[in-house]
Amino acid sequence: MCKKIFIIMLLSLAWQSLFCQASENNCPNNLTYFAYSLPIDGEKWYVPIKYEIRDNLIDLKIRHTNKDELFIRFKIIENLICDFKDVNHCNLKYKVLTYDEETNSYEQRISEIEFNFSDRKGKIYIQHPNFPLIISEATSIDEIKK
Repeated sequence: MCKKIFIIMLLSLAWQSLFCQASENNCPNNLTYFAYSLPIDGEKWYVPIKYEIRDNLIDLKIRHTNKDELFIRFKIIENLICDFKDVNHCNLKYKVLTYDEETNSYEQRISEIEFNFSDRKGKIYIQHPNFPLIISEATSIDEIKK
């Protein structure tokens, strides 16, 4: 009897570990989102702000009022949440490092970026150490192109 219980427990643990591994491997690596707000320091930023997730990078492209384009690159170092049904329904959260153009390297401080979407609408959260949480209204499609 104990042997059967042990085998059932062992199979249960094996099944759970297989399921978790499949969930991690299901994380997408080629997505684009557009934010329609970026509340930073009362500055006027042109929208949409494009977020491209490619492999282990997140590229952010925005324009300022003088139409200068700002490009920020993040390197994904860890997937924290990977609840992905499709591009329009997901919750993705990453630990990231910010690229520093002056030193041509990634900063050591760890930030977090989260993409939370339902029915093409959602929010993008960016949390840098010692800074307030940045929350942007966003969509999974570029509505300006419509």
